[in-house]
Amino acid sequence: MSMLTINLDKTNYTIFSPTCATSVSNTSLHIGTNIITPTACCKYLGIFIDSKLQFKDHIDFVYKKLLKFCSIFFKMRDLLPKECLKMVYYSFVHTHLLYAIEIYANTFNSYLDGLSVLNNKLIRILFTKNRFTHVKDLYDITGSLPISKLHDFNILMFVHKCIYCSSSLPEVFTDYFLQSQLNVKYSSRRRYDLYIKQFNTSTGKKNIQVKGSILWNSLPEKLKCQSNSWSFKRDLRLYLLNNDSDV
Repeated sequence: MSMLTINLDKTNYTIFSPTCATSVSNTSLHIGTNIITPTACCKYLGIFIDSKLQFKDHIDFVYKKLLKFCSIFFKMRDLLPKECLKMVYYSFVHTHLLYAIEIYANTFNSYLDGLSVLNNKLIRILFTKNRFTHVKDLYDITGSLPISKLHDFNILMFVHKCIYCSSSLPEVFTDYFLQSQLNVKYSSRRRYDLYIKQFNTSTGKKNIQVKGSILWNSLPEKLKCQSNSWSFKRDLRLYLLNNDSDV
């Protein structure tokens, strides 16, 4: 019978706090006689998680990973047809941006600016577009969305699944989003709205339950009433892309 053991050389701990007030200087953690070292950032399941949950380290990691493709795309863009270039973008760029975007992009837009600019640049290079090409046109070519909107898109897809396909999710998400009591009073205009939990801090506003409900309630009624996931996904992307904010 085998037993799971902890590799103490690779074990650290982090105290999570949205401010600088929390200090680990007076904290001591031991496993037996071994002292566990504190760390401000660690990699878990492919994402760098920092003690302030700002994800700057992960964003920098993705940025450096994608930066190398600038020169590669310059060399290959004239060798492949458009459809193949689109496959290249999704395979080598979009896949890195999409991974855990619900988590790492739930931060300040200023932290995402560099990565967003690089993503736009990579699309311009790959599809031979000049710097005056509108961002919306770039994402029409790829069929994707800017990073901030891709974050909203994935959260809204999660909300839609919780509402219309909860049986395909773990039981913990059965009542994750609740209908607003306003749908009783405004049965026609607000019947698809969700209850928004109260929050007093910017950190509370970033909670997925809160943010997801706010984003969902801001959608047009014709989107919120669509139970078919494929139709919702298609129309949601177009709605977010055509909404000029952050594009």
